[in-house]
Amino acid sequence: MSYNSKIETEEKEYFYEILVHNEWKEFIVLKDKTQDGIDDIKVNKDLSELDNIVYGKYYKGCIGYNPSGWWEYTVTKKSNLRYKE
Repeated sequence: MSYNSKIETEEKEYFYEILVHNEWKEFIVLKDKTQDGIDDIKVNKDLSELDNIVYGKYYKGCIGYNPSGWWEYTVTKKSNLRYKE
């Protein structure tokens, strides 16, 4: 009996932060301009590989019972981001 061996490759994950009201918050770069949280596709690229203008979301806080309202979607310059510390 033969078994297929699964070769797993680990891709490095990149995490960013954005400055909002003098506080650094985790920022998730998204592929498309969605605002429902269901169709969000995270972009996993090095900061140097991102476009100069990026679209994404950051957690603004737990507001009510709907998790989609917990995120703020925004367009920002790549220069406003930093790697998450």
